Amino acid sequence: MATCVAFLICSACTKVKPVAPSVPNAKVIVTPSILGAENLGSPLKGTNVSWLIDPLYPNLKPLITTAPNSNAGFVAVMIDNGLLNGATPINAFRFIAVNLQTQSTKIIEVTTPNGQAIQGSLGRVTRYVFGTNKKLYVSTEAGTGGGGHLIEYDPNTQTAIDLGRPFLAKGKFLEIYMLNVGKDGALYGGSFGDDGDVYTFRYAYNQSFYVDNTPINGTSKYVAYVTGDEKFTYATVGQENWMMYAINRATGQKTLMMKYNSPDDRIELTSHVDACYAKHGSTHYKLKEATTSPMDNRPLTDRVLYAPYNVEKTDLPELVWKGNEKKLYYKFTNGSEGSILINQVMEDVYPTSTMIGIKNSLFISASKVPELVSYNRNAGFKYLGNYAITAHSMAVIDNANNPKIFMGGYPKGAVLEYDLNNTWTVNNLTPTYTPPAITEVQSNPQKITQFQDADASGVRGAMYLSGMFYTKNGFLIAGGNNDRLTVSTNRELSIGSLRNGIKRNVYLPEFQNYEYSGMCLSKDSNLAYVAAKSVSGSNGKIYVYNPATNSIIESMDFPLGACPGTISIYSQNIIVGSCEGTVYLYDISKRSIIFKHDMGYSQKIYSMVTAPDGSVWITLTGTDIFNTRIVKLVIKNEPNNVTADVSLIANLSDSDRDENTKPTSMVFVEATTGKFDLYISGLKSLYRVSTCCINS
Repeated sequence: MATCVAFLICSACTKVKPVAPSVPNAKVIVTPSILGAENLGSPLKGTNVSWLIDPLYPNLKPLITTAPNSNAGFVAVMIDNGLLNGATPINAFRFIAVNLQTQSTKIIEVTTPNGQAIQGSLGRVTRYVFGTNKKLYVSTEAGTGGGGHLIEYDPNTQTAIDLGRPFLAKGKFLEIYMLNVGKDGALYGGSFGDDGDVYTFRYAYNQSFYVDNTPINGTSKYVAYVTGDEKFTYATVGQENWMMYAINRATGQKTLMMKYNSPDDRIELTSHVDACYAKHGSTHYKLKEATTSPMDNRPLTDRVLYAPYNVEKTDLPELVWKGNEKKLYYKFTNGSEGSILINQVMEDVYPTSTMIGIKNSLFISASKVPELVSYNRNAGFKYLGNYAITAHSMAVIDNANNPKIFMGGYPKGAVLEYDLNNTWTVNNLTPTYTPPAITEVQSNPQKITQFQDADASGVRGAMYLSGMFYTKNGFLIAGGNNDRLTVSTNRELSIGSLRNGIKRNVYLPEFQNYEYSGMCLSKDSNLAYVAAKSVSGSNGKIYVYNPATNSIIESMDFPLGACPGTISIYSQNIIVGSCEGTVYLYDISKRSIIFKHDMGYSQKIYSMVTAPDGSVWITLTGTDIFNTRIVKLVIKNEPNNVTADVSLIANLSDSDRDENTKPTSMVFVEATTGKFDLYISGLKSLYRVSTCCINS
């Protein structure tokens, strides 16, 4: 674990002389001595097992196959990703086969076709598809040396083979973005990369690929849909628009069959036993060579699909994986249930993510897995459970009789409500599908809404929820980005609110030119200030959002550059923000910067919070990216002069973290009456600066 070296150094005050702002003098008591940041340990430990990998219901249902050399029996297939660097496995992932009848487990290593163990990482898993040869195919991205691999898993022999990286272009390997089975039963894949890196492959289950050696076009970045028949490969490429091509594999000729310039005009491709089909809007097209025939109805023929069990089968067991216990829980339709311990899977330490304080307790989420823990000084850490979305933002109803926490994030902007007066009663919860719980009837937390942009217009809100606040008049305000690749090459700002079950979103056409940067509530807790980064490099924006009218009531240019950074309320009409290495005060009423201070030695400010006593606390990088500093600013408002005392509170060494963990969240929690502790998350440990703020 990291060690902390703490010392207190006050720099000379930084003085600027703008027009004096109308900021009331804050009552500040600076604590005479601060002991530095205490490492409280790693609250989140568990496994990186992917268990919802059914190709027909990716990320929604577990994969269950028959027993080897049998047409019956139940075997759960999962993937052990091992230790992660960010989202990428450090070493080759492994398959796990769990026989639910014999209660036995087999760990299957991935090998080369000649049986040698894989050296290095195969990358992040992106797709799962069964071939017509009844084998499971898994594609990846970002493996060792770049590019994506195709892995073949045979449920009958319980072996896994790396078939290699099919896409090599301009001296580099490309990612695999899409997998599908064609009308001819072969496996088809599409690539992802830079402009013009759009290629396809065909695999006929003979350990060799047919790869089209020329790009589909020179502008698209990825193949969104792919299929094929005996002579042609059909591919839809997307970015800002949608184009569908027919590729003659004998000649390499590429024929543009459909083109739509709107990112909403999706062209989907499917494989049926009689032909390949395209779908645009509600119209279906039958594909034959390089021609299309529109149809009045959807295709009535069967899809080319393989599943170990019929989709309609109702006696499949229910499964839930609990990584912190290393146990797979199961329940059969006859009522028998139990769990299987799988000690062979790799344990990992999860970086902490967002957190929120309520009363004298802290609630902390993990950044890579959907789990939540609580912490207070008396009880220490308490593992609460998992909830199957990754929470990147939280809000709280601090009501003595009915305290609740809202959690939002990714995927698809789901918002969960956790009732603190009731016990955690959820085994599994996903944004779009909630299977029956194994031992519980009702979930807590439970999903209460879905902020999602399905049409690129902002009507359904943010897909990725980066910030949430609960106002005193009962609005849950959410901010984030619509970040689907099919919408834009950039993310798009989205703002919305929820009250009494009614969800509303506000949209301006200019939002497509900005990304979410930060958000805070006004001093009276009725409005939201939303900071937005310019994607073009021009000045950023600060929007004032009124949830009661669901409107942007003010739109202001940010004068310091493209990115306003993180913001927090400082006083009436004044916000404090951090822009790269600069801390500033912005007067909403005057639309101007009234104070700024360049931290100088900083590379980047990662998080910022205003303390109950009015001081401003930030975390930032020091001399390199592996050194974090905690700094306190006491901003003084004097006639015609705004100054700041800057104190270095602590240096955090980086033996505890890697380049994928950053100190991204800071929260003050009341330790005793009028005395507050500061907590820092975003690293692999939770840190605390004790009684660093006294509110007079």
